[in-house]
Amino acid sequence: MKSWKLTSQGSIELITTPSETPGFGQVKIKVEKTSISLPDLMIYMGKSKVDYPITLGRNCVGMIIETGPGVEDFKRGDKVYVCAKKYCGQCPACKSGHYFLCDDFKTFGYNTDGFMRDFAIIDASDCALLPERIDSNEAIFLDHISLATQVLTALKINKGEYVAISGCGLPGLILGEVALYLQAIPIMIDTDSKMLSLAKRLGIYYTINSTETNPEEKIFHITGGKMAKHSAVFTSGNISVEQALSFAGIGARIAVVERPGIVTKQKCGIDIIQNNCLSLFGVNGGTNIQISINMLVNRAIDLSTLSEMNVRIDEIPDIMKELAESTRKYHLQYIVDI
Repeated sequence: MKSWKLTSQGSIELITTPSETPGFGQVKIKVEKTSISLPDLMIYMGKSKVDYPITLGRNCVGMIIETGPGVEDFKRGDKVYVCAKKYCGQCPACKSGHYFLCDDFKTFGYNTDGFMRDFAIIDASDCALLPERIDSNEAIFLDHISLATQVLTALKINKGEYVAISGCGLPGLILGEVALYLQAIPIMIDTDSKMLSLAKRLGIYYTINSTETNPEEKIFHITGGKMAKHSAVFTSGNISVEQALSFAGIGARIAVVERPGIVTKQKCGIDIIQNNCLSLFGVNGGTNIQISINMLVNRAIDLSTLSEMNVRIDEIPDIMKELAESTRKYHLQYIVDI
């Protein structure tokens, strides 16, 4: 079994280990695809601390080649998506169905080995069966779609309501698309004109470049003076949390969003939270992959322009080095073919 492990900051090595057999409740999968995500890059650059060595790659599309004792829902040959986060299933939050509040969740590629490897043995409960009609290059986005649905669930958004999305990176674009699918009205705010143009092509009508236009005044005009009833801000984006608070109306719900492995420190205006009676929610991942799978089956999300390129697994050391040294901001998805 081969694994491309991060052995220290900026150093990825190919490690070979003996073949393993799945235990009770586990499956062995042949990894078909993973991806290079922004959290992977930050971990590689040492901006997010992990225990070395660690295999990066937090999401996975693969095929089951062997099942362990006690596995009844999957069989050899099944194509599956492996959810990025593992929930313990034992804490009070998990037992009450609130998995996103798990006391001891693990994230592949962050605090447990990810999928930049050829084979993996994992718990069957971490897998979701993929319909044949879903292409693997689409399925690799399921973690982002799940994150988007979790954000909109936390915001309790309804049809026809405005949601201000601060940060036009890949997760923000997909959040905008999911908002459109739910018939909400996304307003995308960023400083990157190219990404805002991409948002337009995806059908997001309201886009605001905060370097060219006062976003508060623009949102005031769009919403008829009410401002956004809902707001989501990605802490790794170009818009600060403090600024994003000003886009929200009285009594608005605000999701502060990021994925495990991305570390940011920002100021947050307590006065505006108190004066405008804002409700803030932290979101760091999604839980219901099946909803996301259904969106792909129904062609609700356009992913055709959201992949930067496909790369081979043996190109990973060079690609990661190139991305780390580049002054161009990481935006879209690099899909890794194993």
